[in-house]
Amino acid sequence: MRKFAILIVLIISMIFGITTVSAEDFSGGILPPFGYTAIAGSSVSGSQIGSLITDASTRNIGATADFPSGFNYAINAQNVIGSVNAFMNVHAQGGFDESGVKASDFVYMESDTATGFVSSFVKSMSFQAG
Repeated sequence: MRKFAILIVLIISMIFGITTVSAEDFSGGILPPFGYTAIAGSSVSGSQIGSLITDASTRNIGATADFPSGFNYAINAQNVIGSVNAFMNVHAQGGFDESGVKASDFVYMESDTATGFVSSFVKSMSFQAG
């Protein structure tokens, strides 16, 4: 029996000026730093993989705030005997208050798995900064 294993990972780091900030920095009108790290991917393993399609796209920083950066990731697996998994992890940090303390810290993790005979596994995930 032949075994297949496929791992597809899209790593996108969107980091915008993460620095150390003190209260004195705000007196000069400097904008607070913020940053995002987003990772999405999938894995497929088993003795049979009927079909597998993945799609990933990114949008980088634009000239205006009308088009924020982000990414899309999708998987479509059909007729798999084994296991299919898709995941997305996001860590967003935003701004600092007047005393230099981080204003927000957001962590999001998502994962879906199907095992056995998987007739259809379809998942689409998106992340948009800002």
